[in-house]
Amino acid sequence: MDFLSGLPRTGGMDCIFVVVDRLSKYAHFTGLHHPFSAKQIADLFTKEIVRLHGIPRSIVSDRDPILLELILAGVVSSYGYQTQDELRISPRNGWPNGGNSNNLCPTSHCPNNTLPVKYPFRIQGYHTPQCSYTDLRCSSEGAVIINLPNFGDFYVRDIRYGQEDPLILLYDPQKCLPKRFMASNYSSFKPGKAAYFLYYTFYSCPPEEIARTGFPTIACLSNSSSAVVATHAVSRQTMTDMYSCKEVVTSSVAVAGRVPPDFIGDETDFALEWRAGSCVSCPYMGTGVVSGPVWMALVMIVYSTIIVPGIICIGCCVSFISMFRKELKANRSNAPTSISNAP
Repeated sequence: MDFLSGLPRTGGMDCIFVVVDRLSKYAHFTGLHHPFSAKQIADLFTKEIVRLHGIPRSIVSDRDPILLELILAGVVSSYGYQTQDELRISPRNGWPNGGNSNNLCPTSHCPNNTLPVKYPFRIQGYHTPQCSYTDLRCSSEGAVIINLPNFGDFYVRDIRYGQEDPLILLYDPQKCLPKRFMASNYSSFKPGKAAYFLYYTFYSCPPEEIARTGFPTIACLSNSSSAVVATHAVSRQTMTDMYSCKEVVTSSVAVAGRVPPDFIGDETDFALEWRAGSCVSCPYMGTGVVSGPVWMALVMIVYSTIIVPGIICIGCCVSFISMFRKELKANRSNAPTSISNAP
C-alpha cells in the first residue's frame, strides 16, 4: 500500500492511492486530493479493497506504522473486530520506520494526515541524532504547518521529494497571499527559495472601472471605494491613464506554477525549493535521489560492462570481415586461367 503524491491536479485530484495484491499482482489505483485524513483512507480502503477482497492478513508499506494503525483501526471497527491482532503491518525492507527515535532518518506524520514528513523536514519533537532539520508543526485538525520568518505560518499542501532540493507546496490559511508579498523580502525564506515568482505591480483602482474590465481583484485588500489589482502584463501607463488607477507598490510574488497568471487575485498557493544542506546521511536514503559521485560510478559501471564489450565485439567483426575479403581477393588473383577453344 502506498500513495503517489505531488501529481499535477486533474479533476480536483493530485494523489493516487495504490494497493497491490502480493500474490496476483492485481493493483487498485484510486484518486485522492490533499489534504485527507486517516479516516478517509480507511473508508476508501473499505469501499475499494475490503469490499472486493476482504480484510488483508498483512500489509507491507513504507508509511508510518502509526498512520497505518489509524487506517486499519477504521477498517477493523467497520467489521466488528475487537482488536487488530489479526493484522500484521510490515515496513518495506530498506525503508525507515516512522516515529522511531533511534532511526537516523525518521518519517513522521501529523495525526490524521497521510503526508509523509522526512529529511530535511521533521515534525517538531522527533529526535534525530544527525543532520540539520527544519521543524514543522501540527494543527489541531492535523494539518502540517511551517513558519516562515517575517511571513508567519503557512499550511503544507505537499512535499515533493525525489530531488536533491525538495519542493514544498504551501498555501495561506488566511486566503490573502498577495498581501503577505506586497513588501516581501525573499532572504527570509532561507534555506528555501521561491521556485516560481514574478514581479507584479499593485494598483488601487475605482471599483466601477475594474468591474467593466473584468480584471480579477484581490478581495482581502479591496473595499467599496477601492479595488486592488496586481498585474505584470498590463503597462503602468495603461493602468493609470485608461483605468484611472494609482500605483501602490511593485513586488516579487511567489506563485504555484511555472506559468504565472497575468493578474493575481485571491491566490493561496505557492512553491519553495528547500535546500537540504550538506548532510549526506539522510537525503539520498530518504528521498531516493542518487548523489553525484554515486551517479558517476553507476555510469562508469554501465559503460565498462556493456558499452566497452560491445565496441570490442564490433571491432573484432570488422577486422574479421576485412581479413576475409583480403584472403578472397588473394585466392582469386592466384587461381589459374583456362581458355576453352571451340571445336
